[in-house]
Amino acid sequence: MLLVADNYGSHPARFTQQWADELGIEFVFIPPHSPTLNGIEPFCKSLKREVSPEIYECEDHF
Repeated sequence: MLLVADNYGSHPARFTQQWADELGIEFVFIPPHSPTLNGIEPFCKSLKREVSPEIYECEDHF
């Protein structure tokens, strides 16, 4: 089984790799700084847009 993963710290960790080997899982890492290849990035971007606070020009506009 192949698992496509980003380079988040726990993904390439030795413990994770040992666990994956025991289960017959092979990691395929996407290149760093490749948000278009990481399927979760568009979701995170839209979520941040929804929950980010609005920016006001000054206190009066608040």
